[in-house]
Amino acid sequence: MTQALPKSRAHTRYRLADGTQVPGVTTITGLLDDGKSERLARWANNLGLQGIDSTRYRDAAADVGTCAHRLIQAHWQGEDYNVVRRELAQEYGEQTLSLAENAAISYFEWEKQHRVQATFCERPMVSERYRYGGTCDFYGLVDGKRTLLDLKTGSGIWPEHIIQVAAYRQMLREHGERVERVIILNIPRKESESFDAKWPSAKQLDAAWRIFRHLRVVYDLRKQVSA
Repeated sequence: MTQALPKSRAHTRYRLADGTQVPGVTTITGLLDDGKSERLARWANNLGLQGIDSTRYRDAAADVGTCAHRLIQAHWQGEDYNVVRRELAQEYGEQTLSLAENAAISYFEWEKQHRVQATFCERPMVSERYRYGGTCDFYGLVDGKRTLLDLKTGSGIWPEHIIQVAAYRQMLREHGERVERVIILNIPRKESESFDAKWPSAKQLDAAWRIFRHLRVVYDLRKQVSA
């Protein structure tokens, strides 16, 4: 039986074969600000000027993203869409689910132009060699090529997202999976956001992987400094 997508991957705990807990991909890439703080500050300030609580807004947006992922996951795995939708409506409410369906529909429109067959999705994995974990959205065939596909629900696709998928690609390789290409899709939740698709080149992914390896070292060094 397919398990429902957890509310937040931030709470997923990744462990090596010996039981050692290791950080997740997004925890590690979170060390790289890359202008994120400035973007978030402007975003929170704009919401504040409109009288909107940015924390509540962020949490609500995260719920929309979770629901959108779950709807698409159900589609990939051949589950009964209506059953999954009903379960999500009970847990998150119709308003949240309506926004999630907007995002899911944009993915379905994109998929109509491609042949998509999932091998697996939402599978937690760890890299024993580099000591980190992560959960891939989708691995399978897209137009006949072995593809890692990552879904984003937000304001766009940023360099940190390429670093994330480079780390996922490495984990897949360690688990014996061939990755011929990587696709990142930003699926909008509302009219102020836009659909975007990026297909990072091998050169971009290789550079992003080198950045991730350095961040992984920085993560351990920071723990030593704060100990």
